[in-house]
Amino acid sequence: MTQSAEEFVLRHALLTAQEVAHLRNKHRGVNFLAAAAQEGLLPQELAEDCQRLCDAGLFDGIEPHIKGIVLLELIGKGGSGRVYRAWQTNLRRVVAVKVLPHASLATKETLGRAVREARIAARLSHPSLVRAYDVAQTKDSLYIVLEYVEGETLADRLKQNAKLSVREALKIAYGIAEGLAFVAANRIAHRDIKPANIQLTPKGAVKILDLGLARPEGESTLTAPLVVHGTPSFVSPEQARGETNLSPAVDVYALGVIMFRALSGRHPFKVETPQDMLRAHMSGKPPALASVVRDVPPALSDLIASMLAKRPSERPDAATVAGHLRLYLERMGEMSGSTLADTGRQERTTRVNAGSAQKPIGVAVLVVALVLGGLAIWFLSGGENEQLQRERELLEREQQAREREDALDLKARQAADYARSTQMLANAAKLDATISDNAPPSIESALDEALREQDHMLKKAESSTDATPPEEKE
Repeated sequence: MTQSAEEFVLRHALLTAQEVAHLRNKHRGVNFLAAAAQEGLLPQELAEDCQRLCDAGLFDGIEPHIKGIVLLELIGKGGSGRVYRAWQTNLRRVVAVKVLPHASLATKETLGRAVREARIAARLSHPSLVRAYDVAQTKDSLYIVLEYVEGETLADRLKQNAKLSVREALKIAYGIAEGLAFVAANRIAHRDIKPANIQLTPKGAVKILDLGLARPEGESTLTAPLVVHGTPSFVSPEQARGETNLSPAVDVYALGVIMFRALSGRHPFKVETPQDMLRAHMSGKPPALASVVRDVPPALSDLIASMLAKRPSERPDAATVAGHLRLYLERMGEMSGSTLADTGRQERTTRVNAGSAQKPIGVAVLVVALVLGGLAIWFLSGGENEQLQRERELLEREQQAREREDALDLKARQAADYARSTQMLANAAKLDATISDNAPPSIESALDEALREQDHMLKKAESSTDATPPEEKE
């Protein structure tokens, strides 16, 4: 068993030969992978995954086998493919891998969606969006390597709690709105915002998933009109009508539905069938949130009502929504007292003041006298002496040096993001050539047509924007 585990970690570059030798010598008779986790050489969850694969004799990981990737666990599946938690050997990091088998890529729409998701994800880098690292193909499938995000989806959270507190709901909505504002600034509509596509991390961060339906603003779909794209419970009226020329306003509408659901515990429209839901989105009037939930501020109820407007032009944009939500959260912080950090500072101040009150009054008088004497000497000497002035100048220079280093680090990160995006776009552009060697003719022809349409989409979007990397813009 130990030998198999050692072979596994070496085969997949989870550990170096030196690290394996260290563990072997230091932890004789102890489970090898458990020792690696104990030493901090492997994440605990990764060590458990590897142990499970070794016990099952899956020394190459779960199928399908992908070069440089070890599939560890199936974490999601749908009609278009499966999502795995995986290990990327060259960068030694946990990633998510979306695998789309060729059987699901045999139509122009599903194939175009896969390539489009990779290309759009390559262009977008924001804390509220899941990052895409790579896109490529194997003999039997196309796959996209994505940032792995721990936690649960908002759909999971809402299953556990009929509704959320106002504070929690607004924090989540603010994270979504920030991400949508960035997407909209890049003139892209996500078009499938729903609780299942919102990931909540253990640290409270919000991540928007699944860019498969996303498109540049105004770009029509690859399929015929009158086909509804999105999830019926969260589509906008224009999506319900089957319109194809969609703007980021559809995402604002979906966020409004999510906020109504999270704050009230119910959907704005009480209907039973998907067809009735689509009709309700098109012509139904949702109740005011304040009439359903008593503790919701009227201004927040009005904001959600405006987000659910039937006409896209009457909805606020995502940046405006984010601004309102930030303001509500700030006001709630003032109304509910201090934040946790402020509370800690108050507690420390209280303890100091309590301790000071126990000191004799004479000590306090002496301290005051010494301070007054020091001030008198300071004024008589004409202010700060040269030593203090030199120390202040030194501190200022150190601060300026740190700021320059921070700016250089930021530029380096921006350059890395730009290089990653460029490489991903190049990989996506090469898919037609790489897949054509192994794919059935139907997939090859569908890919050709999809790539031509995607190239046209990107050129149209990029013609109206500055093509220079972010760090070079003024």
